[in-house]
Amino acid sequence: MSDTSIPVLFGTMTGNARDLAESTAKELTKAGYPAVAKDMADAKPEDLAGQPVALFICSTWGEGEPPDDAVPYIERLQAEDPLNLEGLQYSVCSLGDTSYDIFCGCGKTIDERLTAHGATAFAARVDCDVDYYDPHAEWLRSVLEALGQRTTAAA
Repeated sequence: MSDTSIPVLFGTMTGNARDLAESTAKELTKAGYPAVAKDMADAKPEDLAGQPVALFICSTWGEGEPPDDAVPYIERLQAEDPLNLEGLQYSVCSLGDTSYDIFCGCGKTIDERLTAHGATAFAARVDCDVDYYDPHAEWLRSVLEALGQRTTAAA
């Protein structure tokens, strides 16, 4: 990323993840952590190299598939050639539907692959069902709390 803002990367089919990413970026910025929502279609996992923090909000389409805008991003995360993401701290808010066998599959893939590439989760992944507002709000609270602890530790 070219600036010091926290990227809130989203993948969406219906716009829900985009809306949550935009509101998350606004809340983070209000709390003193400049952030920007960014579609995974306009980003590459390599952009995360050297980034201290990144957040992901992604829906799952059908049986565990990424939404169309996130397909190239997820495919790159799943590639065998390693990305150097050591030092990156991240958290994932995953949107899904429990009526499907692979609930929140895309968010789980993002979480697993970031770890495989050397990144570390600083706030636990939250898997949201179709009623995602409350779980997202709890995830955002945990992210803000963890960011506060990071800032305190750095000072």
